[in-house]
Amino acid sequence: MKKSFCFIISGFCLVGFAQSKPVYPQDYFLSPLKISTEASGTFGELRGNHFHSGFDFKTQQKEGQEVVAVADGFISRIKYSAFGYGKAIYVTHPNGFTTVYGHLQKANPEIEKYVAAYQYKKQAFEVELFPKKGELPVTKGQLLAYSGNTGGSGGPHLHFEYRDSATEEIINPLHFGLAQTLKDTQAPVLKSLWVYPIADSSVVNQSNQKVNLVFNKLAPNSFISNKVLANGAIGFAINSYDLMNGHLNHNGLYRIEMWINGSLQYQISFDRFNFAETRYINSYIDYEHKMKRKETLQKLFRGNSFPLSLLAANTFSGVLNVQPNDNYNVIIKLFDFHDNKTEVTIPVAYSNQPAVHIKPQVKTDYLIKADRQNIYQQENVTVTVPKNTFVDDFYMNFEVKNGVLKLHEDVVPGYQNMTFEFDIENTPFAAVPVKKLFIAETSGKTPNYLSTNVKGNKLYTRNRNLGTYQVAIDTVAPKIYGLNFKDGDNLDTKSIIKVNIADEQSGIQSYNGYLNNQWILMEYDYKTKSLVHNLNDNVYVNGENVFKIEVTDKAANKTVLEAKFNKSKNN
Repeated sequence: MKKSFCFIISGFCLVGFAQSKPVYPQDYFLSPLKISTEASGTFGELRGNHFHSGFDFKTQQKEGQEVVAVADGFISRIKYSAFGYGKAIYVTHPNGFTTVYGHLQKANPEIEKYVAAYQYKKQAFEVELFPKKGELPVTKGQLLAYSGNTGGSGGPHLHFEYRDSATEEIINPLHFGLAQTLKDTQAPVLKSLWVYPIADSSVVNQSNQKVNLVFNKLAPNSFISNKVLANGAIGFAINSYDLMNGHLNHNGLYRIEMWINGSLQYQISFDRFNFAETRYINSYIDYEHKMKRKETLQKLFRGNSFPLSLLAANTFSGVLNVQPNDNYNVIIKLFDFHDNKTEVTIPVAYSNQPAVHIKPQVKTDYLIKADRQNIYQQENVTVTVPKNTFVDDFYMNFEVKNGVLKLHEDVVPGYQNMTFEFDIENTPFAAVPVKKLFIAETSGKTPNYLSTNVKGNKLYTRNRNLGTYQVAIDTVAPKIYGLNFKDGDNLDTKSIIKVNIADEQSGIQSYNGYLNNQWILMEYDYKTKSLVHNLNDNVYVNGENVFKIEVTDKAANKTVLEAKFNKSKNN
């Protein structure tokens, strides 16, 4: 629901807020790579459900580049995962900062041996370790690891971060002298410009829906839009990106400012933030526009407050209340870290013309009040929406038909987990073993398994997203395929055992490999659906070996594959 705002911007200049960059050590840290510094991703970029938390170094489109410790310190955390940062190492430095190195191919031999010992002890590939201060010290420039493509990486690169060791806040790496190694003379690119009627009574260019503004070039990196005729509370949004010399990557901006009649009315600077707040990107952008049109718009105004520290410096909301007989000059300035600038001027004038293009006001029986708990029930389904799950109030669609829950659509971002309860007592699912049942989110092309608990005849799950949900059955065991040797083969010329695993319904829950009934380490890459064992671990015996792989899905379906091979210890 739209809300009314009463902020009035007049022609006089109001007090702005600080624009200077924070000061951090400039010569204390090295670059983590020995090759030239090239960015494939910058700090604060707008990603799915989060702001990018670091700087992505290009690694010449390959793995295996040497990654060094950027300063003296000690390894304080090691996390190896099939997802997220993949193989990641954290180094704490004595000056109060921690550096993070992600998507690694492997650590240096000493660290790799340290991790492998723990993996074999826990019989798990995915591990997290917190070495004590004296266990794994590092010196500036020491080989730490090799760059890779592990975890959620979309291609070979090094994800690199600076964190405040005391608060765990992530800080823009370009503040630490890294910007000096980048050549950037290109100004940001403005792709699209939008104006929004914010209050229910607001009108922009005879519309009560947001309007895409046309803008024309005045000079290099300077534009002017067509005139906005409006009344009531309005706001602006942009779609933009930054470029660096010699590269086509669409990087994020460093700072955005909006000036109205000479007064700085809104600013965001991507300097530092906390992981706990990063999901509020979905209120900073136009979430519905992104979900429906696949375009990311950064809103330069705020309605209801949400805890995003990147916006904390704003004294004003960015909302312009267009008054009778007034004209306004709005200038939006886009900056990259090297202060290359693009700006667009938007002339705004009052108009009492009524809206011709009218967005229908949809009301349902289910009004979500954001500041209170809401519980809804139909047929065998109950949905509990905790207080502050959403930022704004809105009318929600809620329907249960043939056991399928349609809970609005995923166009309003959620920030707390809702509870979904399906009573299966008087349904065909009552005859199915409960361990084969789960609740699935079915808004996309394929069902998305959700961790499901059972209590009596009821299934429970928790999730933040609006969308479609239903009970699903999984009685199909995982697939094991693509083993890189045949039963009875000689592996004297092979250094790894590789096999693929997949599950098309509930998904992989666990995997374990064995040689001669002894557990072996197998590294999982979900992108290639592969498990790899390094024979250099020397778990095999001289002569004949029996390899076994067991894979279980989240519905307790299990597949086992066995094969024999021969290998000589002196090969």
